[in-house]
Amino acid sequence: MEKKENLIKPRLTVLKDDQIEKIHADSLKILSSIGVRVDSEKGRQIFAKAIGSKAVGDDIVRIPAE
Repeated sequence: MEKKENLIKPRLTVLKDDQIEKIHADSLKILSSIGVRVDSEKGRQIFAKAIGSKAVGDDIVRIPAE
């Protein structure tokens, strides 16, 4: 006998669309102003090449929103 997949997929919505957009916008602000710590020298070099060396500090990378 062939097993049939359950065609009903329950959907759970935890956040509203405007809440998701706010989280995304705030995340972009944090990444561009505070940055993220990148311990790997090679990782910082990759970021510097991709977004410019001004965005890369000793171990902090600031990622522009665009």
